[in-house]
Amino acid sequence: MKRKNDILKLLFSENRYFSVSEIAKEIGFSEKTVRNELKDLESLVHNFDIEIIKKPGQGVMANGDMYGFQSFMEAETFRARTQMSPSDRQKDILSHLILNNDSLLIKQLSIDYHVSHSTINKDIQVINETLGDFGLDISYHKGEGIYIEGSEDEKRKVLAFINNVNSEEIYETKNEIYSPQFLERFKESLNIDFKKVESIVKTAEIALGYHLSSEAMVNLIIHIAIAIRRMQQGNSVVLSPDMVNKLKGQKEYEVAEITAKKIEIEFNVRFSEEEKYYILLHFLCAKRLKENMEIIDFKLQSDDIYLEESVMKMIRNVQVELGIFLENDLHLFNSLMLHLKPAINRLEYGLTIQNPLFD
Repeated sequence: MKRKNDILKLLFSENRYFSVSEIAKEIGFSEKTVRNELKDLESLVHNFDIEIIKKPGQGVMANGDMYGFQSFMEAETFRARTQMSPSDRQKDILSHLILNNDSLLIKQLSIDYHVSHSTINKDIQVINETLGDFGLDISYHKGEGIYIEGSEDEKRKVLAFINNVNSEEIYETKNEIYSPQFLERFKESLNIDFKKVESIVKTAEIALGYHLSSEAMVNLIIHIAIAIRRMQQGNSVVLSPDMVNKLKGQKEYEVAEITAKKIEIEFNVRFSEEEKYYILLHFLCAKRLKENMEIIDFKLQSDDIYLEESVMKMIRNVQVELGIFLENDLHLFNSLMLHLKPAINRLEYGLTIQNPLFD
């Protein structure tokens, strides 16, 4: 329903015809999706004295008053929230608690989500259990409401957790690596132009000199979008001196600096030195791939000779256990090298990832 609301908002923003391609570009979906949504929207808005007018060669416009528009939006918000599962409602409340730099009243949450006070209190208990894994906590100020207490870094990790993309939502075509459902959730939660962030990340990937897996690409876009959104709200990450020392001197820093500059221009934010290191951190921890791994006929080398030795030792141990000769298998060696370097970085820098196969 979010797409329909976005289309109607756009149509009411100016008293003129909008082309389908213009609407598609603005809301971040394909022209085919926009046409389907417009078809549904025509019958939905009819009860609110709004008419969707289509003129060949000119485009689409909405005819109606602001009262009808407001009534429709309120009705749809009500419908969407009353149909939410408890899990979705809890994620939505959690997202609001972090992204709204303000406390939220339980009474207001009860009204907004059309549930009882006791239901909201149960939601908060569940949310607190999730936050405990991140070292965060919900605090209550009498008369002011609830808010999340803890570090900016951990709040960003929670946002990444909420917006996490699962393997079913990733598919790869020539131009896209994500599902429309994920894209809609991303835009609704973060209110950031996915395509702009994607373009910046893809440019960085080329400069880094290695290829990211589809999942790593999408998750890197999520982390950078969260950083942008938080900086727009005046929230900066604070890294420990020990973490900064670990990150200093990494060869990827120059790419992080160029990427930060592009983000500053595109999204009108200012990067502190620590925020640049934060981008670098995510570059170092992203899962890497090499194209055409099956035809690589040379052994990858690392700046960490100990890692190379450890991988070879691992392979030799396994070949003894299995009774299969493996140490000349370059594909196996290279794949382990590409997997373990960022995995070790994630462990060293405390940047965990979710693994659906873990259990």
